[in-house]
Parts: sequence; structure tokens; C-alpha cells
Amino acid sequence: MSVQPTYLSKGDQIAIISPAGIPDKINVLDSADLIAQWGLIPVLGSNVFNQSGYFAGTDDERLREIQKALDNPDIKAILFTRGGYGLSRIIDQIDWTNFMKNPKWLCGFSDITMLHTHVNKMGYASLHCAMANSLARQPLSAESLRQAVFGEKIKYPEKIKEKLKTFGENFEIVGGNLCVICNSLGTPSEIETKGKVLFIEEIGEALYAIDRFMVQLKRAGKLTGIKGILTGHFTGCKDSQTPFGLTAQEIVESHVEHLGIPVVHGMPSGHEEENRAVVLG
Repeated sequence: MSVQPTYLSKGDQIAIISPAGIPDKINVLDSADLIAQWGLIPVLGSNVFNQSGYFAGTDDERLREIQKALDNPDIKAILFTRGGYGLSRIIDQIDWTNFMKNPKWLCGFSDITMLHTHVNKMGYASLHCAMANSLARQPLSAESLRQAVFGEKIKYPEKIKEKLKTFGENFEIVGGNLCVICNSLGTPSEIETKGKVLFIEEIGEALYAIDRFMVQLKRAGKLTGIKGILTGHFTGCKDSQTPFGLTAQEIVESHVEHLGIPVVHGMPSGHEEENRAVVLG
């Protein structure tokens, strides 16, 4: 199993930074206030509200900010503001030396999936969870993140808790956004899936694209030897002009049914109002 960073205690500092897209300032500040109510000290990055074209600052600015947070021993966790796109542009320049000496929880989803696959491959756990751009508006998501960083048991609906038992007593989850997982293939951040439960969620992709992503994972050998599949939200994933003939969940099942592994749908995690934390790695 992966190395788990130390859980947080009241009075600990948590960095809030923007490694990708541009967040909403009011939402981020509201989320920082919420985190302070938990007894933590939010530390906003200097470029958290910057803008450089599509991104929250230039590549150099965003890289400097994430490196600073990774290297600071007083920062016990990093909460990202939002995804979108941008992390893959800077991830190869990150120096992980101090992180490996002093691992900390990296918290986010969507484009942050590239960071998850990277650190999980390095042998460290991370948190797939809601981010500062929406946290204060999502009470169930926020509470699950609070539970996760303080080392409490993350509460899920009873229905999904029962389904998770099909994976056995001890299992490791890896994954995140399906498109970004596929983007990790052939890079130093390539996802490792053997012996693990693959978690996937997606937003705004046509159903044929879901099938294309699954085919890519299969051809890359990432469905061979996995312990099971766990799916979250497939938000806005629907037919293009020509109907595909299967739902997103059925597409996923069609690519692993020959493996005889459990497939669990319904994890309340992804691009919707309820985005509960999932420990990866």
C-alpha cells in the first residue's frame, strides 16, 4: 500500500493554490473561511487569482507556487482551487525531493488527476475531492474532505458502502478523471493499475469518447490485472448525433466483463454537487 501523509490537526496550515485554470475569487475566499472554521490555517498562494490567458498565472508562476507549497514543512496539505487544464504543462518540472521527505495531502480532482497518478506511482496516497472553487457551496463534499484530512472515517451512503465490500477487505484505489488518466499514458505520470481498483469519472464527453478512452486503457494494458472498477459521476456524457447504444456505465462494463471482476457504480464523486473525498493510492 502507498505511504499516507500525516493527518492534519487543528492549527495546521493548508495551502490553497491554482495550478491550472482561473478560479472564482469569492468562492475561494468562502472556502478559505470554511477551512478556518475547521481550525486550520488557510495560506493562499501569491498567484491564486492571477490570469495569464487560459491559466491562473504563467507556467513559471504556477510552478513556483506548487514548488513552494511542496517544499514548505509548515504546510501540511495542499488544496487546489480548480482544475480545467494546465497541470500537465508544469508537472515534469516539479522537484519532489522535499515532498518525499515530508509527504503532505494533495487535494483535488479533474485536471489534478495528473498529479494523483504521478504521486500514486511514486508510492504516495492523495485525495480526490472537491476544491476551493466550490467547497463552500457543497456541504457534503466539504465534510468528507474534512473527515479525510483529519483522519476520520469518510462517510459514504450505505448503498455504496455495501457495494464497496465486493472489492474485498483491503484494496487500493487509483484513478480520477478518465480523459486525464488516458493523457497520462506514455508519460512519467502514467497510471499504474495492476492489483488495484480503477476509479473513473468524467464530464461533458460524448458516449463514443467514453468508449474510445476505455479502448485506449485496454490497449495500453491498464485493464489487465486490475482488482475492479469503481465509477463516479459521468456528468453530461451523452450521445452525439448518432446514438451509441449504451450508457456510460454499460460502456465501462463492456470492456471488462470478460475479466470477471467487480464493477461498482454510484460513487458520489466527480463533477457534481456531491463530490465526496476518495483516498487514492
